Amino acid sequence: QPSPVSADRLAKGAEMLGLAWDDEALADLCTKIEDVAGSRRPAPFAAAAIAAHVVAMRPDAELFAWWLADLVLAQSLRWQRPLPLHINEDAVAGSLTTKNLSRFAARRLFERLQQLEAVRELSGRASFRLFGL
Repeated sequence: QPSPVSADRLAKGAEMLGLAWDDEALADLCTKIEDVAGSRRPAPFAAAAIAAHVVAMRPDAELFAWWLADLVLAQSLRWQRPLPLHINEDAVAGSLTTKNLSRFAARRLFERLQQLEAVRELSGRASFRLFGL
């Protein structure tokens, strides 16, 4: 179960980014985050909604908005903690290899994640497959 959002947690994040926010605005933002994360909209759209909301409130807080988008994405997907996504790694080849993962293990992993609807196959080809969120 992801940890709940609190005004204190948001204040610490804003402070680390050098942003000053008043307590009432952070409390309102917590409520908005809970509403967006608890809605039935798909997780990426919920994350985009909170980022747009924060940037509309404070155009100087774009980095904070992206941090909150990661937070909302994690809450929407019921992850224990946010995991930042990297715009240049939004798709991964099904033949990916790492130090601990052979291409065969990667293929099995991605096929299982696809069955669980955690990723989807993007290329539509059987010979070279791309997987993404």
